Amino acid sequence: MLIQHGRPAEALAAIPTIAEGRAAAERRERERAQRQKQDDPWGGVGEFAQEPPL
Repeated sequence: MLIQHGRPAEALAAIPTIAEGRAAAERRERERAQRQKQDDPWGGVGEFAQEPPL
């Protein structure tokens, strides 16, 4: 719509860069992993199981 109204620079500026898109996807993945129920009581969020505290 911006291009049709003669504002191509604004249209291009509104498109996220590849790096911004990847960062947003990684952030969404981290947030999703944090919301998941942890089955392993000794495991950290998104990590391998840890040794139980003694």
